[in-house]
Amino acid sequence: MAMCALRALCVFLYIFSARGSCPATDEEKQIADYVKERQSRVASGEIAKQIAAGTYTSDSLSNDMYRWWVQIGLASHNVAIENFVNLMQKAKEKAEKSDWLSVFLGWLGLIIGAAGEEVELLAKAVEAMKTALETWKTAAEGQEGSDFLTVAINFRAQLPTKETTQLRVVDDFINEVRNIPKTQHAKGLLAAYQLVTKVIASTISYRKAFNQYYFSFLSGAKLGDLAFYYSWNAPNGNVKNRIWATTPSGLDACTVANFVRNLNLGCVSRSTPGLEKLTNAVQVTVNQGPGAGIRLDCGNLDLKSFTGCWIQGRLLSKDNSNCFTVYQQARSSYGWPSSDVKDFCNNMISSSSSYTACGYDGYFQGPAACAHNANLYSCRRGDFSVIVNHSAHVVV
Repeated sequence: MAMCALRALCVFLYIFSARGSCPATDEEKQIADYVKERQSRVASGEIAKQIAAGTYTSDSLSNDMYRWWVQIGLASHNVAIENFVNLMQKAKEKAEKSDWLSVFLGWLGLIIGAAGEEVELLAKAVEAMKTALETWKTAAEGQEGSDFLTVAINFRAQLPTKETTQLRVVDDFINEVRNIPKTQHAKGLLAAYQLVTKVIASTISYRKAFNQYYFSFLSGAKLGDLAFYYSWNAPNGNVKNRIWATTPSGLDACTVANFVRNLNLGCVSRSTPGLEKLTNAVQVTVNQGPGAGIRLDCGNLDLKSFTGCWIQGRLLSKDNSNCFTVYQQARSSYGWPSSDVKDFCNNMISSSSSYTACGYDGYFQGPAACAHNANLYSCRRGDFSVIVNHSAHVVV
């Protein structure tokens, strides 16, 4: 990593190498490989030779930007918004415009930052790019309404699609590159090639954009406890399953969970791009379904170390005297902690995991939202073959 010439590329490549057990999507692999290829062409001097020979020109750079940045990177963000809205549009709980802006402006800021390194020859070109990008920021902030989903879908029209062949941010940048004086043009085009590589690398994938919108919406909808849980019924785990983070009411919870799971190739955890802030914990129930039991942190699965308890669906502090009564019922568990609960605490949802999902009822939080699903029936009812393509539309 110390040999990386461009800091943004080092960070980008490190993220891909440090993702742990979660696999990259085809789109992410494609972009990562292309970024490495461009970096290699700079390091070997290949691209400088092509520029000197006139076989790589400003038009070539424009083609690269449209193919790799606009028609893949930016267009994927367009589809992420569309699919997210289609999946969540019937949610009764609402998130705010500010929750959407926090994701979009964060994503846009990465691109603006990647274009922001001072290169004197590219000063006008970079300024042209930033000016065009700032119009997106202004448009996003100026969207009418206060609802997350409404603002998101209205702004989507501002973004390019995979068919876009004309975009101000690209055309203005390329025109300024063409205007670099002839005596310095080769040097300027090489610098522009490197800058475009950084911009491509900084643009988040479809999967990450969707996940960020998903998590921000759940957080903004004020559903209470959003942890993923492993629920185990004492004494022998005759009823057990992983419980997905609470889904807004008005939606089919398993439809949402299955979509997110398939989108992420079966891997949903803090190592999943866009879901780094997920939390998980454990519940040991006492024959009354997920509305009664003790709560444990994954960092300490000793039953004596319970951090709270559920009684009639309400999560109470460990200091509540009733929690000790629930603990006494739960402590007889044998075979605890199981290998499955340990796997959950380490990996949350993996490709082979069973899980259930439940909707928010306005009162119960966390696993207690599954009170109507006391047997914790799995969302994966034999359909393990659904693969989400980033160009697909959601039908709900």
